[in-house]
Amino acid sequence: MATSSVPMMFTGEEGATRALGAALCERRDFALSWLRNFGIDATGIISVHVETPYATSNGKRRADVSILAACAPPRDGSAYSTDDSVREKKIIIEAKVDAFVDYQQLVDAREAADHVICLIPSDIPLPQEVDGIDVHVETWEDLASAMVDAKDDVLAFFACQFRRTLGSPRIRRRRMLAALTMTASLPEAWTAEFSGQSSSGNSLSIFFGPDRDSHYVRVEVANEQANKGQTPYAYVLVCSETSATDTTVARALRSAILPEPAADCIRIRKRRKRQNYPVGQFLEESNVPKDRTWGYGQKQLDKHDWCGFGVVVDLTREDYSEIDGKRWLDYVLNVGQALDLALRDVLHS
Repeated sequence: MATSSVPMMFTGEEGATRALGAALCERRDFALSWLRNFGIDATGIISVHVETPYATSNGKRRADVSILAACAPPRDGSAYSTDDSVREKKIIIEAKVDAFVDYQQLVDAREAADHVICLIPSDIPLPQEVDGIDVHVETWEDLASAMVDAKDDVLAFFACQFRRTLGSPRIRRRRMLAALTMTASLPEAWTAEFSGQSSSGNSLSIFFGPDRDSHYVRVEVANEQANKGQTPYAYVLVCSETSATDTTVARALRSAILPEPAADCIRIRKRRKRQNYPVGQFLEESNVPKDRTWGYGQKQLDKHDWCGFGVVVDLTREDYSEIDGKRWLDYVLNVGQALDLALRDVLHS
């Protein structure tokens, strides 16, 4: 098969993981040998599914790919139990093509499955915490090589597609931005979380300002927003752990002096409408500028014990360079520091 002439069939993580499920389902002998490489004692593939919901102690999740495999007889020669769960093993594959692995997602998957395979690009590091979880780690590059080595046209087709996705300019830029967030220079007393889930989706990193009496600044850095194009954005929020109509938050947002963007491709997103009543009325009566009222209100507080409002900073150039990405990230953190200083001054006044 002349795979080099085949058009690119998918452009992102969702398409890649669905294709992975199709490949493993179509070529079950390969899937079986691949699982055995991780020491999984499987004798057959019963089923392969994508985006499969499962429940954990932390709530509901969706597995990128889930495999139900028949397991080998116990090594001690004892008979099988009549319990089906003993004769079958559930394997969950969690995959990333352009961002960090969510540590908590791996923890939850390990709770729900007998084995978890973490599939990542070779140039995206794993969170250090993953060392404490019993997961198997594989790279997309090694998987594609194994598919090619299988000398099967179908597997070669999928290998070509995976390689083209990993090598596409968009995916390379997203991985570059992920690497920039890992090495970002943070203000003093700030911390970073590289595998958390942002409330806005597509999270790369979350940066936290110092805790100031149940208030803090939260910066959510994300690659792109669904249905909004292919440009990165960041939520920079003044947060409260007590109230969605917190006067301290409103005063900090109103008084903060934000720096000017460092380049034409960096801008603070405008807002035409305010938040819904009563939070929107509170922010309006507090004279908070509209473009500083992005964020999450009462529902977020009820569900996650924090809420926050602030600005959204966009990197508007789709073909952004590494320099553009670094300038944007530096500006985002400067905005966060400005909001943190305003928060400190309000609390000390």
